[in-house]
Amino acid sequence: MEQSNPDSLSEYFIKPGETSPFTDLLIDPAFKQAFDPDKPDSKINLINLLNDILGPQLPHPITDVRRRGSEQNATGSKESKTTFFDLHCTDDSGELIEIEVQIRPFTNFLKRLAFYAGQMVVSQGYPGWKYDVKPTYIMAIAQHRLFGDEKIIHRSSICDLKTGEIMMDSYNFTIIEVPKIFREISLNTNENRWLFALKFLSQLKKLPPALQDQKFKHLTSVSQISNLKGDKLQEYLMMKNARWDNEVVLDYIEQHDSDAFKKHDEKVRKDERLTQAKELAKKMLLKNKPIKEIIDFTGLTKEEIEAL
Repeated sequence: MEQSNPDSLSEYFIKPGETSPFTDLLIDPAFKQAFDPDKPDSKINLINLLNDILGPQLPHPITDVRRRGSEQNATGSKESKTTFFDLHCTDDSGELIEIEVQIRPFTNFLKRLAFYAGQMVVSQGYPGWKYDVKPTYIMAIAQHRLFGDEKIIHRSSICDLKTGEIMMDSYNFTIIEVPKIFREISLNTNENRWLFALKFLSQLKKLPPALQDQKFKHLTSVSQISNLKGDKLQEYLMMKNARWDNEVVLDYIEQHDSDAFKKHDEKVRKDERLTQAKELAKKMLLKNKPIKEIIDFTGLTKEEIEAL
């Protein structure tokens, strides 16, 4: 990827002891503030983001977005408070497409995407349906490396393995790997400008010339820290500090102790499985399912179930 001179951008970055007026877009409350589809100002940002990032995969530009439903998975549980928007979108030809935007945790990342894509297709069904599946797109923002190359964005669909020709448009994935975005990235395309803003907006004291057009001025007008009030501001600051702490720990153990990193990853996976099992057990208890059946389905002990 073409690079620009990082020194030319240095005057726009905050220095030690300074604070940026802009939020970190990769922290849940800030992302929702900037891209909420239910509010006119942030809805514009979301449409711009989708068109510029998904553009190479979209047959037509998106003109409208709205929430597809509650933010939950097919089991009915709210599996994570991590941001995702489940969207009905209309393109400029009048066609409907389904899009999910996610900032996901790092465990089982790619398998999660496959699972959520399947949910998006299944949820389109209804009695008498003729399997007229609308195109689905998942745009996932990964805050860790997934692939062993330096490509920031990976795009995939269902293709013929020999020819690479797309067989159907039912499943489409766009994955952004944030650690691969560097300050040296060229700001000569809207796609690159979005990547730069997603990672570095909260480190800027003012916008560089490449982000001075109306699109990004509108983004930053919505993404001011001063727009966060009361509980939302406290939640943002708490999540920002927690992410800093977590990144420091993970960076250290990944660099100095690979076994510790694997153990940490395994613990996160185990905790997630336990949480999901408990959520399922609660639902089965509400339906008066026998304890033995709940044990068989969830793997929980009788004592764990009775403690719910």
